[in-house]
Amino acid sequence: MTAKSLIKLIRVKQWVKNLFIFSPLFFSRHIYNHHQAYLSSLTFIAFCFLSSAMYVLNDLLDRQKDKFHPHKKDRPLTDDTMSVSTTIGLIAALFIIGIVTA
Repeated sequence: MTAKSLIKLIRVKQWVKNLFIFSPLFFSRHIYNHHQAYLSSLTFIAFCFLSSAMYVLNDLLDRQKDKFHPHKKDRPLTDDTMSVSTTIGLIAALFIIGIVTA
C-alpha cells in the first residue's frame, strides 16, 4: 500500500467539508479565543478521522459491487491494492484515534 492509495482511500480531499466545524467560532466572533479554537481544532481532527473510518468501512462493504462501477473500480479496495485485514486494521485505527481525540 502506497501513501497515495492510503490518502485516496481515507478521502483526505473530503476533509475540507469538515471546516464547517469552525463556522460557529466565526459567527459568534470567538475566532480569536484560543481555548475555543483549540477545542474546535480537536473536533475537526476527530471528525476527519471518524468520517474517514466510515468512508473506508463503506468501501470495504461495497468492494465487490464497486468493482463494476466505472469510477469506483479504481479505489484501493476494489483494485486489490489493499488487503481486507489491513483495511480492518485501518478502520479500527481511524476510529480509535477519532474517539480518543473527541
